Amino acid sequence: MKKKILLLVTAIVLSMASAFAQYNITVSANPIVAGTVSGGGYNIPFGTSVVICAYPNLCYKFTHWSEDGILVSYENCFVFSVTQSHHLVANFVFDCDCDPISSFPWTEGFENIGVSLPLCWKQEIVSGAGWNWAIVPDSVGSPATAHSGISKAQIFLNFLGLPVYTTRLITPVFDLSTLNDPILTFWHTQTGPAQLIVNYKNSPSGEWTLLKSFFIWDIGNIPDWQEDIILLPEKSDYYQIAFEGIFLGGGIADLQLDDISINGEQTCRVTVLSNPLGLEGGSNNIPCGTEITVCIAPHEGYDFVNWTEDNIEVSIDECYTFTVIGAHTLVANFVLNDIFLIANPQEGGSVLGGGSFRPGTSATVSANSNNGYTFVGWNKNGIVSSTDPTYTFIVTEDLELVANFEKSPLNVIESTETSIKIYPNPTGSELKIVSGKLKVDNIEIYDVFGKKVGVSRAIVPETTIDVSHLSAGIYFVKINTEAGEVIKKVLKDLRQSLFNSLRSTQCRETCS
Repeated sequence: MKKKILLLVTAIVLSMASAFAQYNITVSANPIVAGTVSGGGYNIPFGTSVVICAYPNLCYKFTHWSEDGILVSYENCFVFSVTQSHHLVANFVFDCDCDPISSFPWTEGFENIGVSLPLCWKQEIVSGAGWNWAIVPDSVGSPATAHSGISKAQIFLNFLGLPVYTTRLITPVFDLSTLNDPILTFWHTQTGPAQLIVNYKNSPSGEWTLLKSFFIWDIGNIPDWQEDIILLPEKSDYYQIAFEGIFLGGGIADLQLDDISINGEQTCRVTVLSNPLGLEGGSNNIPCGTEITVCIAPHEGYDFVNWTEDNIEVSIDECYTFTVIGAHTLVANFVLNDIFLIANPQEGGSVLGGGSFRPGTSATVSANSNNGYTFVGWNKNGIVSSTDPTYTFIVTEDLELVANFEKSPLNVIESTETSIKIYPNPTGSELKIVSGKLKVDNIEIYDVFGKKVGVSRAIVPETTIDVSHLSAGIYFVKINTEAGEVIKKVLKDLRQSLFNSLRSTQCRETCS
């Protein structure tokens, strides 16, 4: 019995906790430009009914609500009871038949009898029913002619009551971003209790803004075709125009439209970029068909290479002249030299100072030996360029520098009794190695790259090694003894070899 009471008390406590709980309901649109959402909120008490709604923008259609990618509802608006926090997403899809119009002049003459509206046109009934825009033959309405061609757009109603009906005829989307001074031109008639209002908006979620209105109490009827020209403000890459027909009630109302056009000076966007980025750049709209010249002034230390468009070379001159046709993106290419550093062997040490440099500037590289290794020299294209660990030079080209390291001797013998002598140094053709009482196991010769170029296994107190076959340069002689390694640096000098050869010849002549 006590157990049942305990369970009952626990349930009551949990119920009370839920009653005081509060949750957050957030909503968003996907994609953001496709529509608007409403409803939800923060700190909503448990059990509260919440309504959320999704409203698609023009050219979009609502598909469903989801949460974490899982379907929740197909209804634009739906009600649910709050029991936990949610983030709900209203999903939309693009629902227009064509992309924004960007080629001008553009004209619509409504020459499509039998079709409700031209492609990509829509109408939006704001209030009332039966007051709809339609494509009609030129013999219908007042006047019973089209401005041109065989058809026109008309909105007509014969009604004795006094409601106010409003329907918008909405154009396709235009991209006016490259049109200078865009102008809207159209022809219209207006009879009976009807008026025409022309609006525009320059973003999918923007509000309709008045361009011009034709009120019947100001101008009365327009029984024959009248042309109107309007300069379009706030041009953008998303632009729509709505011809809003309003029926004021009581009688026969007739509105007609024909030959709507948009025109202006068509421009083409020219964009200039630099490679590497950040040196020059910018973009501008140029009247299409214009011949222009773009020039680039290389920054100090950079060498200009060429102009490219779509990765294709179009000019090697710093000034490039061409005719603007369509959009152009030009890239001015400059040279930066790359300095690559390599440690040889890799475990011998570290190298610093590589990277990209402007031609003509100085670069400083440094080599740091690891324990057990000694820095020997910097090598460029197989030639020793410096024996200093810190090396400064002027950058003139892409460069690969090798920092050469070699193992330090484990036991370099320097005492008087056991010291090893090598002569002559510099030498021309041979080396004499005197080891005294110290037992020598073998002798190895290495070049500055660590490559073994000679070996001798003589173990006598004095050994002569022939080095006449070696090229001029620095070499390292490693003598492996019973007491450890001894490393000596020697210089092979061709001049010394010539001197020794000459002295030998003189000796033979004197002796003979």
